[in-house]
Amino acid sequence: MGMQKALDYLKLPLIGTHHRGVDDASNIASILEVMMKSQH
Repeated sequence: MGMQKALDYLKLPLIGTHHRGVDDASNIASILEVMMKSQH
């Protein structure tokens, strides 16, 4: 799906600049947080 599409799907904002390591890590962490919450 890709990070940007996942952010859009979950209605999460893009933090920082796409393809910048630290910003991508923050965005992926946000996606993971939503996914983990939806499992409980």
